[in-house]
Amino acid sequence: RKHKIKFDTNILAHVDFSEESVYASLDNWMRNYPDLDAIISISDKSAAQIITRLKNKRINVPRKIRVVGFGNEFVGEMLDPKLTTFDTHTRVIGEEASRLIIEQIISGNRDVTTKIVPGKMIIRESA
Repeated sequence: RKHKIKFDTNILAHVDFSEESVYASLDNWMRNYPDLDAIISISDKSAAQIITRLKNKRINVPRKIRVVGFGNEFVGEMLDPKLTTFDTHTRVIGEEASRLIIEQIISGNRDVTTKIVPGKMIIRESA
């Protein structure tokens, strides 16, 4: 919106995280968008599946298509190329959630508290 770029909902794929579902979505994108040059995945697992499928099709990541994951799971560093990802800091989120609930239990205060834990892009070889 900020840059007035029209968003095409056809480029979204809803997958069940199975290899078959991810591969079918990737094949569909490649068929319908031959100039596709980047994919952002909702998980590192799916991003790893995408990289595997692209490599099997002899498509170079990142030269031809860049791939970005989400979650900073350990699999990202095991891939070739290593996966660029967004680190959500899940451990910190868990610690903060635990701290907040313990405070609520001790104080008896049941007010909803919002806590923002900023994430961080981890730039690696895939993008």
